[in-house]
Order: sequence, then structure tokens, then C-alpha cells
Amino acid sequence: MFPVKDDIPTDRWPLVTIALILANVIVYLVAGAATAGDGGVVPSDPSVGAAFGSMFLHDGLLHLLGNVLLLWLFGPSVEDAMGRVRYVLFYVVGGLVAVG
Repeated sequence: MFPVKDDIPTDRWPLVTIALILANVIVYLVAGAATAGDGGVVPSDPSVGAAFGSMFLHDGLLHLLGNVLLLWLFGPSVEDAMGRVRYVLFYVVGGLVAVG
């Protein structure tokens, strides 16, 4: 069963969440799904740039849609609770930890 809504009201417009969704979709459209397996972080290239870039790569349309769905449903509540700056830091740190 897939989540379809979140009943927690938010106090402000989810600017960061929408920006993250757009960044994920734009990178997917520009880089393409084929680069996700090739462009991710590999042991021979553990640079911060590669790690940061890999946060926005997806291995196919369903992977992208699943991540976008969860960002859309839960991102606004998390952004509202944490604040915009801490939310961005949380997303970046989470992405960098996922690489390792």
C-alpha cells in the first residue's frame, strides 16, 4: 500500500521540498536513467562532488517517482518542523551518508 496523503498541517509553503523535487526531476531528465549506474560514487572516485551528484541520480523512472512521491508527501512536514536551512543540511548529510 502506498501513502497518498499526510494530515499534518504546515505553516508555510514548502519551498525547499519543491526545489529538491525539481532538482531530482531535472537531473533525471538531463542526465538520464542510464547514467545512474555509471555516474554514482564508485570506490575509485570517492570525491565529494561525485557523492553530492549521486544524491540526485536515479536508477529508472520508478525510482525517481517513488522518491518524489515521498518527498512530496512528507517533505513539507519535515521542512516545517526543522526549518529550511536544517532541512537542506539534513538532506545533504543524509545523501552523503547513503553514499558511504
